[in-house]
Amino acid sequence: MQGKTDGELLSWLAGFLDGEGSFVIVRESGGRLQPRIQVANTHIATLSRVQEMLTRLGLPHYVGWKQGGRRADGYDRKRQWVIMATGLKRTARWCQALLEYLVTKREQAELMLEFCNSRLSHGNWQAPKDRRKALLPREAEVLERIRSANH
Repeated sequence: MQGKTDGELLSWLAGFLDGEGSFVIVRESGGRLQPRIQVANTHIATLSRVQEMLTRLGLPHYVGWKQGGRRADGYDRKRQWVIMATGLKRTARWCQALLEYLVTKREQAELMLEFCNSRLSHGNWQAPKDRRKALLPREAEVLERIRSANH
């Protein structure tokens, strides 16, 4: 990684996210919509490199484990390491940094950035559920397009 330019790191990260990452918006228990970019993998050395790159690039992230185990269909899943950015500001930063380098997930990143910027412009996106501004029609459309792109 030493000697690599930020552009080279972003290109590699974008390629990895194109293949292994996901861009989703989840509804939390309080009803708040939370954008999330994540990548999960069982190869620790690869995700360790991803974490180093994100740190060097100043992209905020969380690292955790997803437990493995036996699924209902009898398949044994390995334990996975997960790296993610969650929240309007963090995911917007990731999208801004990676957008020009993404290929297959570019549309999802563009939509997520639009959603984040729109929600941030409301000014009360962190308010309690009863005082939070409802989704604008375009935000609802963007949300649905992100969901449909992931299925």
